[in-house]
Amino acid sequence: MALDGLGSAYIRSTLHAVQSSNPKRMTSISAGPPDLSQILGPLVVGDLILFTLFGVLTVQAFLYYLAFPRDKPITKVLVYGIYALLLVQFVMVGREAFQRYTSPGAASRVGLGWFYVPVTCGFTSLVVQCFYAWRILVLSGKRAGSIAISMIAFLSSTAAWTAAAFGSQAGPDVISLNSPNENARKMRIFDGIAFISSAVCDVIIAMSMIYLLTRNGRIMHRRTRSVVGRLLRLTIETNTITSLVAITSVATLYAFPDTTFFATSAMLLPEVYANTFFLMLNSRMNLIHGQDSAEAQGDPSMADLSLPPIENLSPSEPNINVRGSAIVIDFPDESKSDDDASSKGH
Repeated sequence: MALDGLGSAYIRSTLHAVQSSNPKRMTSISAGPPDLSQILGPLVVGDLILFTLFGVLTVQAFLYYLAFPRDKPITKVLVYGIYALLLVQFVMVGREAFQRYTSPGAASRVGLGWFYVPVTCGFTSLVVQCFYAWRILVLSGKRAGSIAISMIAFLSSTAAWTAAAFGSQAGPDVISLNSPNENARKMRIFDGIAFISSAVCDVIIAMSMIYLLTRNGRIMHRRTRSVVGRLLRLTIETNTITSLVAITSVATLYAFPDTTFFATSAMLLPEVYANTFFLMLNSRMNLIHGQDSAEAQGDPSMADLSLPPIENLSPSEPNINVRGSAIVIDFPDESKSDDDASSKGH
């Protein structure tokens, strides 16, 4: 009975806080109070999944630290910079989760959500998508596609940061984010632009990588096809996940007003982008050797060279090199190889 009394008091205090922070919604709330589970439930789910994803990210960051000590400084700056930013997000989310469950009046407050959702999302998505644009530039040798991807990524991030500016002025609680006031309306518009452009950018990246990795499929050696197959699978999976999370965020933002359904996927998007970025880098550890090479996996100094040495490849096999964080596959001129072989026969 005591617990029931405490629960009822918590709900009454929370609803009173929502009413007092939204005087324009007093009529609708008094006629039918909002379902508290639709306000707190998505936030609880988002907090739990975010904590889990940050744990996975920490493991991946540690593996990267061990496996790739010879990566370029710019790559290390991006990796550790993203991790530091998401560590700040983790601390902010944890602090507000603690306040949410210890202070009924803080249950529906926005708090610093305007920062740790759109600002961190805009930064991580920009880094990851521009990194993919650089890989496409290395593989294709053409700047047009990479510039287009970078511009869309910058548009998405700028829209997210603009939404953060309006969201910080929209109101004190999450319900006010769907209110008709001008700041909330502009926040929803820029959020929609950010999520949609981010999803479009991910789709373009996936299609570009698929085309570039399969255009020489007929002349690939068997081992090279295995490498390309894994790269394709990784590219499709990671970009599909990020685009689906972005689409889910914008869909729930507009389809379910007066709820926090959108917050679950929106707060997870930075973690999803960061995990896919770290996964893409760490996948170099066993792209070729996999379980067949204990030396490459056991010695961190050899992890960046986990592809087969060039001198061990036969003349008919493509040359596979690691340049920083990109895999470059150089296909030999088969006609030249045939001419050399025939000249040696004579």
